[in-house]
Amino acid sequence: MRLLRSVLLLVSAGSLAVGCSSSTPTPDVDSGFADLGVTDVGGTTDRGSITDRGAPDTGSGSTCGGTLGACNVVTNANCAPGEGCYAGRSADGGVGATCAPAGSRGWGEACTSANGCREGFACLGTPGTCVKLCCQNDNASCRDEARGGRPGAVCAGAVTGSDIRTCMEISSCDVYATSNNRCPAARPRCDIIAIDGTTNCFPQEAGATPGGDGTACCTNTRCQPGLVCVPRDPAMGGVACVATAPNRVCRRVCDPTLAGSDAGAQCPAMQACTLRFTDTPMTYGACAPMP
Repeated sequence: MRLLRSVLLLVSAGSLAVGCSSSTPTPDVDSGFADLGVTDVGGTTDRGSITDRGAPDTGSGSTCGGTLGACNVVTNANCAPGEGCYAGRSADGGVGATCAPAGSRGWGEACTSANGCREGFACLGTPGTCVKLCCQNDNASCRDEARGGRPGAVCAGAVTGSDIRTCMEISSCDVYATSNNRCPAARPRCDIIAIDGTTNCFPQEAGATPGGDGTACCTNTRCQPGLVCVPRDPAMGGVACVATAPNRVCRRVCDPTLAGSDAGAQCPAMQACTLRFTDTPMTYGACAPMP
């Protein structure tokens, strides 16, 4: 069985899940959270939207991660000591999980293969980075330093359609800022990772020049800091985005609750802060062209 560099590719929906409401003056768009870039070793790229369900931290795990095969890619159950449970593809194209010798690389370290990372981690993104996996609400596992966790980390990242989550560190970056947003050069994007407004810094899309207002996109990471990827037409929010023919554009992040001159100053000319996102704070939205 050939190990895949990304376990989340196998369980993602293949596109961002976007929904909107045309019956309200402020359409709700389900793309407010940051995007995860996920690539397998065959070169196929898939990006899902990161969401947080807003449930309290119970500190307990679940059965997630065990649907791909005999072992569990999150908990490492049913693998021997020294092995990790990793996603794999058989010769006939089927998908499953298998135990393999575990690597030694941990949180944020570079990787080129699935089992280059230690058990309980996946190699995600381009270039590959080891990311700790978790089950919904299980912040405690993300903070378990004995198993590669980090203090204060949260189980917030996910790929649409999957029960697997990813652990993330939080930062105090400014999601509205187009410059000086308190993110490092290697991860210049600031995006919301939880419904309470928690933010983290992310890298831009590899090999692409970050786009400004109106640039075609399928993911937030294709846009410049302070901009987010939204449907070109909010009424078409549920339509999948294809990288070769994007149906979304980069728009300026804004605060829909502001009024008067403060509200108008947030958006480019002939635009207003009229887009609101589901599962994000009421103070987080995006600019859109005026009718």
